[in-house]
Amino acid sequence: VRADLEPDEASFIIIGVSSVAAGVLLLTSLAPMLASVFGRAASITKRIGPVVPTALAYPLSTPFRTALTLGMFSLTVFSVVVLAGYSAQFETYSESFVDDVSGDFDILGTSTAWDRPLPLEGTPNEWDWPEDIGPDEFDGIGAVSLGVVRYADAENPEPFETERAHYLRGINTGFAEHGGLPLHIWDNSLGDDPNMVWRTVATNPNVCILDASFGMEFQGVEDEDSPFNQEPFSIGESIIAIDPENPSIHRELTIIGFLDEGSLWAAPGIWVGHSIVGEEFDARITRMYLSMPEGTTLEEKEEMAQRLEKGFIDAGMEVNGIETSVKEFQMIIFAIFDIFQSYLMLGLVVGIAGLGVVTIRAVSERVHQTGVLRAIGFQRRMVVGGYLLELSWISLLGILNGLVVGIGFHWYLYDKFWKDEGAAFTLPWVTLFSVVIG
Repeated sequence: VRADLEPDEASFIIIGVSSVAAGVLLLTSLAPMLASVFGRAASITKRIGPVVPTALAYPLSTPFRTALTLGMFSLTVFSVVVLAGYSAQFETYSESFVDDVSGDFDILGTSTAWDRPLPLEGTPNEWDWPEDIGPDEFDGIGAVSLGVVRYADAENPEPFETERAHYLRGINTGFAEHGGLPLHIWDNSLGDDPNMVWRTVATNPNVCILDASFGMEFQGVEDEDSPFNQEPFSIGESIIAIDPENPSIHRELTIIGFLDEGSLWAAPGIWVGHSIVGEEFDARITRMYLSMPEGTTLEEKEEMAQRLEKGFIDAGMEVNGIETSVKEFQMIIFAIFDIFQSYLMLGLVVGIAGLGVVTIRAVSERVHQTGVLRAIGFQRRMVVGGYLLELSWISLLGILNGLVVGIGFHWYLYDKFWKDEGAAFTLPWVTLFSVVIG
């Protein structure tokens, strides 16, 4: 069954539930042997006498009820482990997002309206800077323009019939000279340094860099003809950018690189030189990237962002520190993970309450058995100890099963998705053992 499953949400549920169920079946089958060994241990028998075999006799005599209780704890702990592990793994993986989004830049200014392009034409010395700020305060300044185009594979026999559309972003020489944004792969014939690739884009009107969505199978859209389903490309292939309103305006571009995946949420698009988008596709400058000198603190960067926003208020520019913005975005995702994890913890509490209900029923249904035990010499503490041992045996086996299967499932996810991205295997061990001990 697993061999024919595609790696999606449904298959994860099937594999997870079946793995937990398999663990429960194994433990239910092995429990009699474990109980027998446990009960015959001399060191235990001397201390608590016949309490152990008596306590474990009832769970073994009702295997179906025992399996259900095991499964309840196993599934809840399994869910907590997988979600906590995924959250920790994503946190480790997303640490590179700041670099992916910013490159070597620290501050990003954006236009708040499409019909109000930023007054950043020409060199930075020609821009209309605020009175108390000048270009000399930065060690890197770049401008990026934005347009919208339809696109198609250059080998498509009818490229102008395409409905696929995407952003077209144009960079100036300042953006390229400061290193641009991190690249996942690029044309090695241009050099070992990605900076050479960005300089080529800024000066050569016939090449481009694509965001990561063009280089991977787009997730979430099943219809291959959907305009939201990005067409995959490779290094060296050609893509045609077409004006949405006038197909006679188009340009064939050779692909020489792909952006890192982390930049997708902030900088998707087809990246070309500014001269192309400005002259041919009526693009407008909507972004200003700024780099502060080395050694500048995060507080100083935030202060400069506020000064810039006040200075460019007439231009309608919104200015933010890139690192702060990315971390705020990450905090939202982590907060959602924490909410889900809290609900699962609540499920664990409900499971414990359910165990209490099972206990009450077990005691009330076994009044006669308890009376017999008392009649043959069992003391009160021995009877209570037997019930506690019975419950601990069931719940502990369920918790350990959920923990082990959850860790294995998390490794399966890591091996399937994170390993190829170069991420290290991560698990929040303190959280997991806190759940077990709790």
